[in-house]
Amino acid sequence: SMCNPSACRAVGRGLQPKGVRVKETADFKVYTKGAGSGELKVTVKGPKGEERVKQKDLGDGVYGFEYYPMVPGTYIVTITWGGQNIGRSPFEVKVGTECGNQKVRAWGPGLEGGVVGKSADFVVEAIGDDVGTLGFSVEGPSQAKIECDDKGDGSCDVRYWQQEAGEYAVHVLCNSEDIRLSPFMADIRDAPQDFHPDRVKARGPGLEKTGVAVNKPAEFTVDAKHGGKAPLRVQVQDNEGCPVEALVKDNGNGTYSCSYVPRKPVKHTAMVSWGGVSIPNSPFRVNVGAG
Repeated sequence: SMCNPSACRAVGRGLQPKGVRVKETADFKVYTKGAGSGELKVTVKGPKGEERVKQKDLGDGVYGFEYYPMVPGTYIVTITWGGQNIGRSPFEVKVGTECGNQKVRAWGPGLEGGVVGKSADFVVEAIGDDVGTLGFSVEGPSQAKIECDDKGDGSCDVRYWQQEAGEYAVHVLCNSEDIRLSPFMADIRDAPQDFHPDRVKARGPGLEKTGVAVNKPAEFTVDAKHGGKAPLRVQVQDNEGCPVEALVKDNGNGTYSCSYVPRKPVKHTAMVSWGGVSIPNSPFRVNVGAG
């Protein structure tokens, strides 16, 4: 079969022009399906010469790569198929210095993916006072509309909308510097048939502002009877950034019984998503009492 390097594509954080830092895994994937026969070759050259690159066959013509930069500077990632550069190769990656003790973190479904035409949501939280100026940018196949809703408690809800499927780099900046793990790589997909995250409801004592006590199960129910078919995801974190395990039981009738056990008497945030899209009123902020 013909060798067709233009049918190969490479995506991932380790190929982004900026955001990657030293002592962080820089990873990416190469898709070779439909590119005919050829040999895939990846080299990463940094300020100190050639870097060690780990390769993994993920099946179905997809290969995973990672490198681990130890010195800041410019890294050149060259990806060839049958001896020819694939699209956008060579990639120039500016690796930054180690992340200081940054007091900002971001999490939520919109940093991993989303659906065309629906908002992709995440939370940004500041730990302590005097955090600095936050900034956001989304780079990828189409321009994003971004909205930020400051909650006045050191956190803000961020939403962006995409009109085209593809991979997007979501940058969360503090004083114009990418925070740790930024950019986050989000896979935006076309909407499946009969998909209605806006019709999914969550309610129960575990999502109320008050009344939840430490070391006791905080319970709530998700009603997705009118949501179409999609996976449910529940993420909970306390205000120190520690994830709290959430148990989700499928009741088989379109409803789900959910619970988590808070271990500290501090604010907890729960994000509930359906098919990667936040449901109405998510994120839920819960003030956990000492009981």
